[in-house]
Amino acid sequence: MRSWSDWVFLILRNLLLYVALTVGSLVVLMPLFWMLLTAFKEQGTALKNEFLPELRRTTGPAALAPGEIAGAFQAHTFFHTAPGAERVTVAGTFNGWNAGAEALTTTGGGVFQKTLRLPVGKHEYKFVVDGQWMDGPNQALDIPPSADRTEYEGGRVRFVYQDPAAIAVTALVDDKEIPLVKDAESRWSAEMLAAGGGNVTYRFSVRNSFWAGLKSIYTLGNFAAIAGSPDFPFGRFFINSMVVGTVSGLLTVILCTLAGYVFAVKDFLWKDKLFYLLLSVMMVPGMIFFVPQFALVNIIGKMPLFGTTLQEMRIFGINTYLGMIVPHLANVFGIFLMRQYIETIPHSLFEAARMDGANEYHELTKIVIPLSMPIMVTLFLLTFLGQWSNFLWQLVVNTPDSALRTLPVGLALFKGQYLTQWELQMAGACFSIVPVAVLFVFAQRYFIEGMTQGAVKG
Repeated sequence: MRSWSDWVFLILRNLLLYVALTVGSLVVLMPLFWMLLTAFKEQGTALKNEFLPELRRTTGPAALAPGEIAGAFQAHTFFHTAPGAERVTVAGTFNGWNAGAEALTTTGGGVFQKTLRLPVGKHEYKFVVDGQWMDGPNQALDIPPSADRTEYEGGRVRFVYQDPAAIAVTALVDDKEIPLVKDAESRWSAEMLAAGGGNVTYRFSVRNSFWAGLKSIYTLGNFAAIAGSPDFPFGRFFINSMVVGTVSGLLTVILCTLAGYVFAVKDFLWKDKLFYLLLSVMMVPGMIFFVPQFALVNIIGKMPLFGTTLQEMRIFGINTYLGMIVPHLANVFGIFLMRQYIETIPHSLFEAARMDGANEYHELTKIVIPLSMPIMVTLFLLTFLGQWSNFLWQLVVNTPDSALRTLPVGLALFKGQYLTQWELQMAGACFSIVPVAVLFVFAQRYFIEGMTQGAVKG
């Protein structure tokens, strides 16, 4: 019979355990939640800590002089890379194509930049490097209008605020509150007389609709942009990843099953020494083999065959499927996993099969493969997942113009020199986890059984 102190200790222990598990789960799942939310956010808002719409917010103070229109000009930063250049300027419709009017300042490394306040609307521009206009067509630029479009003219201030998600807008001027009225174009407006004709300082208090505000934060457009972008052939990247992951998984399972069967069942000279030698390779970091593997792929790909090379025939080498797959088939962990699992199969089964006249092929197909199916599926899933998310090797073994780039390499296209399109990158990442999630859902029984029974001798 437990005392009350024992019950208190047990309850506190379980409570602390549940709290620790909950906190740990949230920490582990936090990147996944961020990825999912970012994939649905409007472009340009990924790094803003805004996940739920504010029901009421107040804009920053704005000052307007007589004759001015708020939001008529917006800041835009121009970037240009010109290593070795001494002077870079930007000219366009906003400055009458004056090649020397706006000089960019260098930030080092051949990078030049300058921030200009440009009128709202569409513009065209070109960079001029050391007095020479850049080749190619004019670059296009669209400056969007701001929500605040207040006008100050003739001694009257006409407050204008554009926000489809707002359900009430109030202009705050000194100690006055001026309610704005909404028109058919979701534009809120009101007028007031400006006392003294001087500058007017004001703010807006905006009350938002929750659902409309939610729509202003989240969108499905990122997924449509990924699927339909001509610069991002998602279908081709997806097929390449499927081919590399599936073929790598199947070949690895075949090779590791055969090797594991030999090390587990057969007796030959130096069997244990050879097995431990293979295991010792697992202690060496994989990056050590990176350069030799690339050199071998490149050398073998340039070997002649029928008057041409293997690489030109798209058989092996750079920009080939086999170049991405073959270097990772020597999976020592897979051999270890299969050997340990096959050792759990009673040897009496093999002896009985041999007495009945079974050969090596029958032992493999009738005994080893059926009984080792859970660990074989597990090894396939682990290999498929590793190759599906493999970025560095697929990046190096493919040139930038290769048609065989995989999804991880393709997603890096959304990371530019000055801007990373996190929303599109996370939307693509959501697409990339779908096949892996589907595989684990349908094969979870084999996966759990393989991970709990594989590598356990008994």
